[in-house]
Amino acid sequence: MIGYDDDYSAAYVATGLTSVHIPTAELTQNAVRWLVNQCYRATWEIFREFLVTVTMRGSVAQAAVRTVV
Repeated sequence: MIGYDDDYSAAYVATGLTSVHIPTAELTQNAVRWLVNQCYRATWEIFREFLVTVTMRGSVAQAAVRTVV
């Protein structure tokens, strides 16, 4: 099981919830910049790449090794 908001409480769930951090502040800022550019013909810089990280915790197990016979 994987969460997507990387809330601080994910570390305290019984197994430790693996979570993905999405930089919502940066995404929101760029969405507003894009909208201002579209509405007012502004030329604010728009970033299209954002650092997304995964915090691995106990909710994700190692894959089992299988031997093919």
